[in-house]
Amino acid sequence: MKRSLILALVLSLMSTGAVYLTGCGGGSSDDDLHTDNEVLESVAVTNQTEAGLIITTSTHDNLVEFIRYSTISHITFAFDGQYDISSGQPWHGISASDDDGSCTLDAVAGRHKTSGPANWFKSRSSIGMCVSGSWLGWPSSLNFAFSGTLTVDGHSYPVIVGQGNDGAHNNWWIGGVGGGWSSDTASLVTPDGRYRICQWDVSFNQFYVQPK
Repeated sequence: MKRSLILALVLSLMSTGAVYLTGCGGGSSDDDLHTDNEVLESVAVTNQTEAGLIITTSTHDNLVEFIRYSTISHITFAFDGQYDISSGQPWHGISASDDDGSCTLDAVAGRHKTSGPANWFKSRSSIGMCVSGSWLGWPSSLNFAFSGTLTVDGHSYPVIVGQGNDGAHNNWWIGGVGGGWSSDTASLVTPDGRYRICQWDVSFNQFYVQPK
């Protein structure tokens, strides 16, 4: 009954032009589309007001993978609880799962890119790289960013991970924390020189980790 009343209210407001539903910041991928259930979830999460318009937000599973080279046995990531997300967007944390030694992270959060998370990313990183496109540099805007420790076969490295949007896709960034990080062709090199974190073909959410 409650869900029916909420949906009726949303549809009524939409018919008058009072409600504008938005997905992630920019882009036109399938992830930007809402089902009726997502609309109901959006209303339950938050109602924002920007320039006099009521804007609803929704939560997504945002996946990024760290794929191991064949001679690497195991990659893990430990979230340290630190993050930044665009104002008003929902955040429900990070989970990590193992896939035959590779590591997949799921950031359960909203999507709306602003300069705030990008500035947070830059202020905590000594070097940055995008998973696609013009790879080395800094993001100007991100949906969110978070920090933690990437461990490769027992060797640990503090990193910052963030999700942005290039206009058609949600893409990912990684930054090295502290001194000693360097860059190689389409990759970051860990401070001890053991590993390269590389772009993975034309993927927008996969980093490839291999020995240096």
